[in-house]
Amino acid sequence: RAKRALKPRVLSCLGHLPDSVRYSGLGHILMFHRVVTQAEMSTFGLSAFEITPQTLKELVDFYRQRGFRIISIDQMCNELAGNAAKQRFVVFTFDDGYRDTLTLAYPILKAHGAPFTVNITWNYAERKAIKWDYAAEKVIKENRWVAAELRHRVLDLDCSTPGAKQHAFDTLLEALHGLDQGTAEDEMHDFFSSFGMD
Repeated sequence: RAKRALKPRVLSCLGHLPDSVRYSGLGHILMFHRVVTQAEMSTFGLSAFEITPQTLKELVDFYRQRGFRIISIDQMCNELAGNAAKQRFVVFTFDDGYRDTLTLAYPILKAHGAPFTVNITWNYAERKAIKWDYAAEKVIKENRWVAAELRHRVLDLDCSTPGAKQHAFDTLLEALHGLDQGTAEDEMHDFFSSFGMD
């Protein structure tokens, strides 16, 4: 039921348990990225990194109803290192440090007394890296045509229909992903600035 509650690609980790026979089946570590409302979900494929608040609530209920304890990652490490009797557990983690971890996930998990871990990408917090996938989606969503030059590659992208937008998004992500590490930040800054984005 939990797998059906979420997109299969998001929950592919549910079936993977530790290799050790000693701990096999003892617990799960669930890794999430974003918690967004249904209306805010990504249009162009980034939804594989998103769940809704309702789905998060359902997951908490799913595990609690089946006798799993929701514990912190520190508690998990301490228990696995010790010799105490083991009880089934689940650990919730959130990657990157998106604002919605604070605004949407935190209130739900706090209300249910569920600890969780946030893995912060410090380059984002210190504005030393650009979160370009969602920025690229915004550019494609808000424009009917996108023309730019990235890494000496001229992009001339039709964004006039939903199908064209998907193709344009895929092409833009490929171009951004292929930028040279040394000049990527400057090129991305110039590209997104040309669309009025900081």
